[in-house]
This record gives sequence, C-alpha cells and structure tokens, in this order.
Amino acid sequence: MPFSLLFSLISLFFGLLFGGIGLFLRQAGLSRDTRCDCVTTGRVSEMRLRHHTGSDGKSQLWHPVFQYTALGQTYEQESSTGSSDRRFEVGDPVTIYYNSSDPSEYVVPEDEGSDRFISTIFLGFGILWAVIAAVSFSLYVISARRF
Repeated sequence: MPFSLLFSLISLFFGLLFGGIGLFLRQAGLSRDTRCDCVTTGRVSEMRLRHHTGSDGKSQLWHPVFQYTALGQTYEQESSTGSSDRRFEVGDPVTIYYNSSDPSEYVVPEDEGSDRFISTIFLGFGILWAVIAAVSFSLYVISARRF
C-alpha cells in the first residue's frame, strides 16, 4: 500500500475519532441541558482553590460553589470546571437550571464555557484531520493516474 494512501486512511481514522469524541461531548452536554427543565436564581457561596496536576506540572484552578433552592431544599454544588482566574465572586447571583426529577443535577450557563470549548476543539481537530485525509487521498488519486 503506497505511503500516501496509508496516510489518508490514518488521517481519516483520526478525523472520525476526534469528530466522534467532539460530537459525543456536545451531545452529552445537550442531553443534560434538556433534562434541566426548571430555573431558579442561586448565588456563588464560595470559591475553592484546587490543585491540579496537568501535563505542564501543577496548576491551581478556582472552582465556584453554587447554592440554590429547588423544590424546598437547599443545594450546594461545587463546579466540576475550574479556571485560573476568578470568574465569579462570592455572592454573585447566577441563573441555575435544574432537573425537576433530580434537583442535584444542574446547569449554570455562565459556567459552561470550558465544556463547550473542549467539544469544539475536538470537533475542529476532527474536521482538520478529515480535510487532510481528503487532500491526501486526492493527491494519491492524481499521482496514480499519471502512471
């Protein structure tokens, strides 16, 4: 199998892989958003500084803690996403969407930036690899016609 054809197939594989992961992450977020059918106003009750170990060493990220009342019960939830800057201050009001069947499941639209960013990055890489595969395969077909 010629190198350019093999490269095309590998590029297509990566395009499908990254695109699939991006679509899965996007769909998971949309599914959660759809389940959260009630709205309330909450507030940021605390900002917690968490230590994370990444590929570049240790980093510190701020995680907001959201407090809200749903169906007569008060909930306090720490965001799973963090940021290096303090996007929120203690006492900031936030709009919270929660699941009427399970009020502990919630979405704060102002806090979702990184989730959507990650799925967009995966989708972007998937499209990039698919374009590379198409160009590589086109070059392979053109070179095969010459001989």
